[in-house]
This record gives sequence, structure tokens and C-alpha cells, in this order.
Amino acid sequence: MDEEYNIGCMKEIIYDHEDTVFYILANKFEEKLGFFIIRVNAKDPKKHKFLTRWKNKLDIGDANIFVLRHANRDKS
Repeated sequence: MDEEYNIGCMKEIIYDHEDTVFYILANKFEEKLGFFIIRVNAKDPKKHKFLTRWKNKLDIGDANIFVLRHANRDKS
């Protein structure tokens, strides 16, 4: 994972079974500290998208990720 996405210090990884994707919270990207969230397709890990790419000098401690959905979400 580190080599594919150039991330390090992964703090949390969760799987969303409805969208079949993984969410990764990492503390390093391109050797710089920050807050980075990546969505990775479970069937094709090369398909990914950075949802948050915020560089700062803070080291993340204990972290959690949750997926929230709207009850009337359009499935189309």
C-alpha cells in the first residue's frame, strides 16, 4: 500500500460493503506529515481517489473513520 499510493503511517482502514471500497486514513503522503483520506476500490486497487489531502506538521494519534449515509440516498 505504501508503495502504490506513496503513503505512510496508516492510522485506520475500514471496508464499506455497500460501495465495495476501502477508506484509508494515513498520516504521511510523499514523506510529508498531514491528514490524508483515500478511497480505494476493493475489486481494482489501482482505482483510487484522495478525498482529503491536507499537509500539516501534526502527528495523528488515535483515529477512527465512519461512513454516514442519508436515509433517502438516491441509488442511481
